[in-house]
Amino acid sequence: MGLQSQMTRAGQSRRYMVSRRKAKKGPWVALFVLAVAVVGGYIMFYGGTDPATGSDSADQAPGNGAPDGQPGPAAASANNTQERQGQDTRRAENTGRREVVRNPARNPDPQPTRFDLPDEDDPAPQLTGEARGQYEQGMQLLEDGRAIEGRAILSELLFRAPGSLPRHEAQAIRDRLTHLNQTLVFSDTVVEGDPIAVRHTVQRGEYLSRDIGPAFKTPYEFIMRINGIEDAARVPAGRPIKCIRGPIHARVVKSEYRMDLFVQDPDGLRIYLCSYPVGLGEFDSTPAGLWRIKPRSKVVNPDWRNPRTGEYYERDDPNIPIGEYWMALEGLDDNTRDAQGYGIHGTNDERSIGRQESMGCIRMQAQHVEDVFYMLSSGDSRVEILP
Repeated sequence: MGLQSQMTRAGQSRRYMVSRRKAKKGPWVALFVLAVAVVGGYIMFYGGTDPATGSDSADQAPGNGAPDGQPGPAAASANNTQERQGQDTRRAENTGRREVVRNPARNPDPQPTRFDLPDEDDPAPQLTGEARGQYEQGMQLLEDGRAIEGRAILSELLFRAPGSLPRHEAQAIRDRLTHLNQTLVFSDTVVEGDPIAVRHTVQRGEYLSRDIGPAFKTPYEFIMRINGIEDAARVPAGRPIKCIRGPIHARVVKSEYRMDLFVQDPDGLRIYLCSYPVGLGEFDSTPAGLWRIKPRSKVVNPDWRNPRTGEYYERDDPNIPIGEYWMALEGLDDNTRDAQGYGIHGTNDERSIGRQESMGCIRMQAQHVEDVFYMLSSGDSRVEILP
């Protein structure tokens, strides 16, 4: 349901009779004037009706790899947030409308997610030799309370080429590390020796969005979440806060319909954070290759036009197919550089997660895409899509 300011208002013509006798003004006149004033003020504040403008990508026939399309200009706001009374305030470039976005301070709570595992008689690779020793060493380190060392060893094993690690062992690693990272990453606890987490003391004149977030290449909303900060504008000087050394990156394994999130330590080692299930493009139309989150492309509560049918969905429409969060992808290699219109977004059809039903984009469940939205950084976070 669109906002009242987004609904078309039918004009009404009125005819007034001229009389030599002055008409008596009943109480309805005062009510009418008051209503006009309220509606006029509402329209002036919210900017009136959004234009139903189209997608940047041309209409394409089903099955030819057409992307899901970009949100319309009404939602193509710059990612230049202002800290104002704890609200994330954005201004749409094309409409000049002020948009107050929901409070992002909900703590992320990624849980181990069960993915489809092969049957016992499936020809899965066996964990042998050096890999077996590395697996057992990493698990033992976790048992011994040496979390940082164990996570590093298991992360290195986990990010080897997809398929080189048996799925049962890979799932066991993801389960253990996701549970461990509830403390190491998704809380305000900093463990000594952790190369990706640091305790930062807020200095006088520093702001989360302007200074601290960009310094660590991490969305300031994510810093708010892991530290339990409700109001970004009211973080006092001298307060110690936990920061993750970003940027946070993503790897999507198409054959397993899974997105893995990770950061790189100072030595370039990928440190696993958590995983989420995804939906992909029909007929294998999600292009493999290297991407990044396109600068100034992250949009909360987008509008959208279907590039195939031309059907337009306004912001706040509960039936919008791309959900409440949009992140555009920009290609970085020969296979993706010319691809347009692809992105990461939510969906109003969560049964499509784990299937090929989109027009090429990466779909996620509502809560999952919200978590990822506040973890990936515009311009800095890379997304590697593997077959």
